[in-house]
Amino acid sequence: MRKTILWILQIVSAFILIGPAWSKISSAQQSIALFEALGMEPYGRVIIGIIESGAVVCLLLPKVHSLGALMSLSVMIGALIAHTTVIGMGGNHLLVPMMLINIVSSTLILYLRRDNMLVE
Repeated sequence: MRKTILWILQIVSAFILIGPAWSKISSAQQSIALFEALGMEPYGRVIIGIIESGAVVCLLLPKVHSLGALMSLSVMIGALIAHTTVIGMGGNHLLVPMMLINIVSSTLILYLRRDNMLVE
């Protein structure tokens, strides 16, 4: 049961991240505009897109789920701060709930896999 819950959480987090990651890496106009508003265009956009893509891969590969969850959590906290303080929501009312779902999912993955993260 625990394994099933973990996989569901990992798939949810990966699914939420894949769209924004592709948007950043493919240089979508909306992503460019957001990162220009943050003063991080183009390097910040590309780096964060790569981190998000790496998180998606790690969330779906054995033995590195925790790394993917940590990457996802870090990016989502940054995105939440950026969108609530500088960028705004841009009329997308699902943005904050999706970020919060990903933050909760990533946190739960880290908590449930806490025993596997320790290095001896």
